[in-house]
Amino acid sequence: MQCFGSGKTGGGMREISRLWLSLGTIALLMLLSVSVRAEMSVVIAVSKTPLSAPFYVAEREGFFKAEGLNVEVRECLGGHRCMKELLEGRADFATCSDMVITQQAALEKSFYVLSTFVTSADDTQIVVRRGAGIENPSDMVSKRIGYVKGSASHYFADIFLLLGGADPQNNTFVELQPEQMPDALYKGEVDVIAIWQPWSYLALKKSGNNAFVMNELKPYTVTFNLIGQVNLIDNNPQLAVRLLRSLVRAEQFILQDGEFVKEIVEEHTGMNGKVLDAIWPSYQFHVSLTQQFLLTLQNEYYWLKQQDPHGQKYKKDALDFRDYVMPELLQQLDITRVHLNQPPE
Repeated sequence: MQCFGSGKTGGGMREISRLWLSLGTIALLMLLSVSVRAEMSVVIAVSKTPLSAPFYVAEREGFFKAEGLNVEVRECLGGHRCMKELLEGRADFATCSDMVITQQAALEKSFYVLSTFVTSADDTQIVVRRGAGIENPSDMVSKRIGYVKGSASHYFADIFLLLGGADPQNNTFVELQPEQMPDALYKGEVDVIAIWQPWSYLALKKSGNNAFVMNELKPYTVTFNLIGQVNLIDNNPQLAVRLLRSLVRAEQFILQDGEFVKEIVEEHTGMNGKVLDAIWPSYQFHVSLTQQFLLTLQNEYYWLKQQDPHGQKYKKDALDFRDYVMPELLQQLDITRVHLNQPPE
């Protein structure tokens, strides 16, 4: 006769106990793992623009949460302000145009570029006040040009004027913030504004028939990009990988259900649905890093140097923007999304 505390039966009971204990431990660890992932909180400074659609979608559709990210999307009026939020430590990640990246890299600020997520040749526009005597780009001589300093707005205006036959040095550049542009044009304080959406749309809406978009030239394709805190990413690179994966899922959602995404964008930006319909085809949503992006940054730096011929502000003759770009994280997700030339040995 066997006792319950010994022999095969007792051993079996102990094995069953161990099994339940192991299963319980595994379940607890899984719960803890999920809890840790859910508690990974980040702040993303996102520019209020249709270009930010992947972030609006990822938040709405739960793609951030699916990656264990508790994301606070903090909207800014312009990528230059989003960059400021990041550099001053109020945001972990931010969105901004290529020109903002160039400007801050030229000032030797510290950040990583993780990816481009959209490009557009139509997002930044020249809006002209009727009655200013401007019918062609070459007419924009000795005019007052509203622009946003240190942003795509300034670069776009300068290139537009040069290619249109109006030397920028013969114009008066009026520094404004994006939200000031519609009123400044309406009140006649400027003749022209160079600005991105939704402020171009809002300027046209305010001025009505007294303003129009000059579409003769499209000299610049803007990129909008994800940047991040250096220390945060160095210490936790997988956090950035999760964020990038969320954006890839958002990209795929946008391609599959663009009409619904436009409704989301309309809620965030206040733009009219018909206007979004008109400009939407110009937005190419794709999470990537390309050599063309680096060339754009380099060309912008040369342009900045021309604005500072004595090197008082921008000290270096050239910048190697590969020092700012971190392709390894995107390559972990999909190597085909990274197209960068190998650095010379």
